[in-house]
Amino acid sequence: MDVGERLSLETVDPNALAALDRRHRYTFAARACEERSVIELGCGRGDGTRILAKNARTVLGVDRDVASVDAASAYRGADANTEFRAMGALECLRSLTRDEVDVVVCFDAPTLFSDVGDAAAELSRLVRAGVGLVASVANDESGEESARALFGDLPGLTIVPQCHAEGSLIAAAGVAPHAAVDVLDGPDPDSAAHLVVLAGLDAEVLFESPTAMLSFAAAPVHLRALRDLELANRELRTLNAWLARGRLGLGAAGAASATIRHEEQISTLQDETARLETELEWMSHAYAGAREAHSAAVQAHDAAVQAYGRGEQHVTDLLTEIDRLRGEVEGVAAERDRFRESWVTLHSSRIMTLAARVTARTRPRP
Repeated sequence: MDVGERLSLETVDPNALAALDRRHRYTFAARACEERSVIELGCGRGDGTRILAKNARTVLGVDRDVASVDAASAYRGADANTEFRAMGALECLRSLTRDEVDVVVCFDAPTLFSDVGDAAAELSRLVRAGVGLVASVANDESGEESARALFGDLPGLTIVPQCHAEGSLIAAAGVAPHAAVDVLDGPDPDSAAHLVVLAGLDAEVLFESPTAMLSFAAAPVHLRALRDLELANRELRTLNAWLARGRLGLGAAGAASATIRHEEQISTLQDETARLETELEWMSHAYAGAREAHSAAVQAHDAAVQAYGRGEQHVTDLLTEIDRLRGEVEGVAAERDRFRESWVTLHSSRIMTLAARVTARTRPRP
């Protein structure tokens, strides 16, 4: 959503033009919400929702920004007929039925939807079912085009300009100024700040008389002033040229002198630009070399890590093989010891037998 629609009336000057412009749209929309169930898409911190709730039976404020919804619930949720919910505008439209809502309010509408085509279809579904719509579109280069893309398929569509107006007031102290508005010139659609959109509502009643909101602290502002500034700039350039001729000298001599000085300044700036471009080129080469060196170092590090892993695995395999060979050696040694004992026993037995035979032979016969 546009930042302007999220402005808190408590954190900005309530008499500033941006806040006044925004409050006026909410005050106008409240006229269409009398004793109706309202859903506001893109409610922000709920400052505008509070204005709608003064006339509406119930208001549900919806915003995709969780922090904004939390703030709205904390500061505005005390109103019995007001509720806030964190969800996307298009998601909310898709979930709505005619029984749940009478009026949908969505200001700066195109910025609320991730898919304008789907949003247009959902709005058309609701309006054709009898739901009213109050919306606005910023009147920038694509304002009317955006409005037609989003709302063009709605039945009973009405689009009117919201213009900033310059004003003056003469009134005694304590006299309410609301009855003193006298419009000298009609609104100029080309200078509209926003386009206000109505569908599914009685536009003739709502627009029966123009509405205005004036703040004495608001500076006179009008978008047509931009065209006046452009004209003033052209006149200023002409005046500057005339003054330059008067200060530098009449005729071509003064202009030539100024031209020479300008060319010298341009030459100096060009030399400085060339120096900076050379330095930039050198820095680019240095950066490329450093990047290549870094890449090579990373590759070497990766290779070393892999080699270390292979070496570590090889050492583990060798230790396992050594343990296995030691086991075999111990087995062979045990077998050898058993064989040696058997041989000694056998050899001893043979010697004893031989000794017995010798003794028998050498024993004297009776």
